[in-house]
Amino acid sequence: SGILSNAKAYIFMGSYIPGIEHLAKYSFQMPGIVAAVLGFINFFMVLFFLPESNQNMESKTEKKAFDWEGFNAAIRHPEMVNLFLIQFIMMFSTSTMFSTFALFLHDKYGYGITESSYMFAYFGVCSAIIQGVIVGKLVKRYSEVKLMIFSSICLTIGLALISYMPGVFYLFLVSTLIFLGNSIMNPCITSMVSQRAKDTQTGVTLGVSQSLGSLARIFGPVWGGYIFYVAGYHYPFITGSVFSFIVVLISLKMLTSQKTSSENAKAEPLPL
Repeated sequence: SGILSNAKAYIFMGSYIPGIEHLAKYSFQMPGIVAAVLGFINFFMVLFFLPESNQNMESKTEKKAFDWEGFNAAIRHPEMVNLFLIQFIMMFSTSTMFSTFALFLHDKYGYGITESSYMFAYFGVCSAIIQGVIVGKLVKRYSEVKLMIFSSICLTIGLALISYMPGVFYLFLVSTLIFLGNSIMNPCITSMVSQRAKDTQTGVTLGVSQSLGSLARIFGPVWGGYIFYVAGYHYPFITGSVFSFIVVLISLKMLTSQKTSSENAKAEPLPL
């Protein structure tokens, strides 16, 4: 988790570049165009400069568009199914929040484009610090399942409170709690999925996990926009809090299962 979080920290550091928020003042299309250009550059860098990480893969191995065998093996693993479910729910909750966050800031505090961009910049800075400095140290002291429980509790509390904050100071305070939970959760999930996958199926397993995250990023904003319009700005955050609490329960179940398995392993008599 420490290595993964350090890598992601550099990504989040790019969440805000001085002056980039002014692009939307000139054209609402410009931020999207800049993001598309950066994504295109990233595509070519991956294509030509990123080496194959799976050293066990033989060059003569037939390459498939999709490894159904690996996919079926992944979804049959009980703990992996829980991780996939957690990945989907957390991405759904956070994408629900971020897709409506600027609308919430406008309706409640009267913030415009520039002020909203500062909030997202704060998110990027918090994520960089937490994932680049704190997560690696936490993993050395606590198990990743325990960190998942802690982070999902942070998200549950933060999402439940954020839309009721009376002022900017309290908004930043509760936002920090949400960013803390989100920044710890993501590398922990990715690390646990990669550790539990077979060496020959790491790619397809991580692919399934990321695909579920992508689906959540599709459905989350749809739900967030709908409930924001129908019920008001409180409800994207309240529903996100409810979904995050489901992750707390799943994570607690995983921790209990791990303790039970460990106790059973210790209780098994040694072969004579």
